[in-house]
Amino acid sequence: MQSKLIPNHLVERFSDFIKNNIGLSYPQKRWDTLKRSIILMADDQDTDPATYIQWLMASELTLKHVDILAKHLTIGETYFFRDMQLFNTIKKTILPSLMKTRVGKNQSMHFWSAGCCTGEEPYSLAMLLDRSLPERFQWDIKIMATDINSIFLKKARQGIYTDWSFRDAPAWCKEQYFKQNKKKFEILPVIREMINFKQLNLIQEIDASWIDLIFCRNVLMYFAPELREQVITRLYHALSPQGWLVVSPSETTFVNHPGFEFVRLPGVILFRKKKKAST
Repeated sequence: MQSKLIPNHLVERFSDFIKNNIGLSYPQKRWDTLKRSIILMADDQDTDPATYIQWLMASELTLKHVDILAKHLTIGETYFFRDMQLFNTIKKTILPSLMKTRVGKNQSMHFWSAGCCTGEEPYSLAMLLDRSLPERFQWDIKIMATDINSIFLKKARQGIYTDWSFRDAPAWCKEQYFKQNKKKFEILPVIREMINFKQLNLIQEIDASWIDLIFCRNVLMYFAPELREQVITRLYHALSPQGWLVVSPSETTFVNHPGFEFVRLPGVILFRKKKKAST
């Protein structure tokens, strides 16, 4: 088997290299998965796996190299309105609270989809806002959507999807906000223009502030524990006072930052930035 040609000491070095440069964690129990990814990367370059990763570790890590790593080490599995209960809670609880404090004053709301994958999550939020905000165009709405994987971002910017991305979405999503072309569906410009997509590695410094709600679902699980804490701290500082952090149910135990309060709402668990907290 070809993966056996990659000695474990080299896999260990490469695991450390990945953690130090892009933050992804591959402990020993996941080395077989990492070996398979190494083989696929080497196949793309038509070279030997062991030789390829030694060359990669000895090279200056460029954006192109990060793209190669992200392509093979991150998973793109999402769909529109994933966890509909969460979006219902945003509509019924979070948005009315934001509107109450800002209507007639600073009519702005800022959102961030961190680890946006192929775009279904931020587009779902944009559609929800379009349906939920009265006189939506009188509001300054900003949605930032970031991912480390440039291939995912390219698809997100195109905004073209198949039926599979709508598997749990409400019927109005496709009917009102997409233009059909054969078996594909293209999101309308009025929604596409609400979102600013950009490439970002969350272990790097984050140029974001005063965000009212951050989605960071199924992202934290990929980081080593010490880097995960750094990412959570950066997300905390990016939030506005009493802003909200959304993680997946399996990631709630990761959020131990003293500046967050644990909030249980119908069907969902969220984290809210405390009014006054030490960091």
